[in-house]
Formats: sequence, structure tokens, C-alpha cells
Amino acid sequence: MTQQFLDKIHPYILSNDPHVQNFVLRIIDEGHLGNEETFLLALEANDRSEPRALFNNIIPRTKNIPIGEKGFRALLERMKKNDANYDWYKERVLKCSAEHFHTFRSELEEFFTPEMVNVYAKLPEQNVEEMYENLELITYSLEKEYDDTMFKYGKKVIENMVQRNILSNSEITETVRKCIQKDEFDFEGLLHLYAAGIAKCTDLIPDIAPFIYDGNEEEYAVDLIVEALKRMGTDEVVEHVKPLITKGFHPIGVLEAIKTKTAEEALLSGFDQVNGIMEKTSIAEALCFQLSTEGIPKVEHLIETGYDTQMLLLEEVLYPNLVINKIDHPKLDKWKVLLDKENAPEKEEQMHREIQAKFEEFKKQKANNQATQPIKSTKVGRNDPCPCGSEKKYKKCCGK
Repeated sequence: MTQQFLDKIHPYILSNDPHVQNFVLRIIDEGHLGNEETFLLALEANDRSEPRALFNNIIPRTKNIPIGEKGFRALLERMKKNDANYDWYKERVLKCSAEHFHTFRSELEEFFTPEMVNVYAKLPEQNVEEMYENLELITYSLEKEYDDTMFKYGKKVIENMVQRNILSNSEITETVRKCIQKDEFDFEGLLHLYAAGIAKCTDLIPDIAPFIYDGNEEEYAVDLIVEALKRMGTDEVVEHVKPLITKGFHPIGVLEAIKTKTAEEALLSGFDQVNGIMEKTSIAEALCFQLSTEGIPKVEHLIETGYDTQMLLLEEVLYPNLVINKIDHPKLDKWKVLLDKENAPEKEEQMHREIQAKFEEFKKQKANNQATQPIKSTKVGRNDPCPCGSEKKYKKCCGK
């Protein structure tokens, strides 16, 4: 089913209609969809647009696509151009597997420091014992003090352990279930949640799905569970998430990402179940991301009767859904004019200028702070009392 869906949307990655192209790229990004063909098409689409240092609508939306040697070489070739897209390509390289850093070590040292490249490149060379020791040191360090770079490195380590069959599905399942029993996810548990998605540990679906309600204090865990369920992408996931559709936006997002008839039907029935206008608006968008033709009358009716325009513009997802499904709707031209107006070049340029101004102000403030603020050495552990005085743990208060 997923490949059929990709076959349907692949031609539109290169669409000359920016509304359709943007819609398809959002589907790929938010749905954890795509293969190397998808990635190469996205690179081709990016080549057709003007490079911008502070704005790129394509490369960031490929971050979840697994790529092989061909795709990685194509990425490196574009980095060598050293144009305004350079930093976007560089950021995408950092999301690639450790195996790529190992294989292309010498080429990567042209763009990164040898020390940085070596950190990732040596992972495939480490034996089982070294990998487990590495993971233990990372989790210990994170529990002492959270560091985003360290957490990303931990994800890279555990991803490599899964890919090399060092970390088994049974180990992942056992670790996650222990955290559920304790009613608390430490960093070992969080990294194993990330591994559960990569390894597609479907045995965990009944255990983790109930956690994706809005307002859950374990925000780190919820985001990783949502990601894992999207990666698994089965009808079993739909079965366990469908009853939660009235509990917030996370369940809707999971159902939106799973491209099966069962997921579409769950969203169709969910649209009739929910009463809140925000929830209906969100499900209407999700139905369009499913390329649902049955959902079109529901979405159109919501546009006519009123929806949450502060959340999103429903015409922005209904119009490309009609185009891709080749439905000649009488209002198609009207909606195209609306979207052209909303996304006019002068508005885009103004947005770019505002982003540039904010970025320059941020750099200025950062430089001033570094020059005037004393260095603070106080470290707060994730499970320590929050220094704000709330009497909550740091991770459930200011450390969120």
C-alpha cells in the first residue's frame, strides 16, 4: 500500500504548481514516507529552485527518508557547489546513518572536522561490548545533564545497534516495558523508544499507543512514541489508535501518516465523532493528506460552514488533493487563485526579510550575552528538583 501511495505522489514532487509540490513534500515529511527514489526526486526539485540560506522548503522535508549510497553521493555532490543551500545539505548529511560516515569518511572531512566525522564513522567498527558501553555512558551523561547534541548522538548509536542486529527487538521491548511499569521514561527508555520505531517492534503497539493523548507530561516520550507508531505504520497501529481520536491531535497525526484504507476509514468516522472545531479541522486536513476522495465532501462542507482558520488554510490541502486525484471540481480555479494570493512572491519575500532580520537580531543578542553574562556552572539533573521552586522534577517543569 505504501509503495502504491508513493507511486501516486512521486510525479508531483516535480510539479510546477508550488501548492501541489509543497503538499506532497509535507505528506512525505509528516508521514515518515519515502525511499531513495523519493529523495532523488526531491533533490531534483530543489535544483530547480533558487538557493536560499535561510529558507528551504524541500531539503528539511526529506529528513526521514532513508537513503543509500547513490542518494548520499548525490547529496555530497551538491555540497561541493557551496551555494546558499550548503547548510541545508550539511544538516541533511548529519541525519544520515553512521554507515555513510564510515564509508565516505575522507570525502566528509572536506566539510566537517575530522574529529566530528570520526565520532560517527567509528561506530560501525565498534564491537558489541563497546557499543553497549557507549550507550551506557551516553544515558548516564544525559541523566546528569540534558544536552541536545548528546541525545542526537545517542540516537545515532542506538540506530547503528539496531541496523547491525546488536540490539534485538526483545531487548528493546523489555526496556520500554520496564519504563512503562515504573511510569517513568529515563533516557535509556527514550532511546529505546526511538529504537522501537526503527526496528518496528510491533509487539509494543498495545503498550505504547495509550500514551499519545494530549497533555501527557512525558512529552519526550510522547513525541518518540508518535514517531515509532508512524514508522510501524500497520493496521494494528490503527486499531489501537482509533479509540484515542477524541483525545487530541497526536492520534490524528498517527492515523494521517498511515496510508491504508483502514486508517482512512478511522479518520472518516473520527470526523463525525469529534465536536470541537479544532479537532474537525485537524481531521479534515488529515483526510486530505490521505488523498481521501470520500473525505472531500466533508472537507468542503467544513470550508463552507466554517473551520479554524487560525490553525490552517483547508483550501491549501483540499486543492492539491483534488489535483492529484484528477477531480475536476467546479471551485478548483477559485481555490487556486486564493492560494496564489496567499502565497504571492511579495509575501514570500517579506517573510524572508523578516526571517533574516530576526536571525541577525538573534546573532547580535547572542554575541552581547556572551560578552556580558557570567558563565554558570550549575548543572541540574533531569530527575533533580526544579530550581524554579515548583517542587516538581526538572524534567516535568522547566526542563521540558
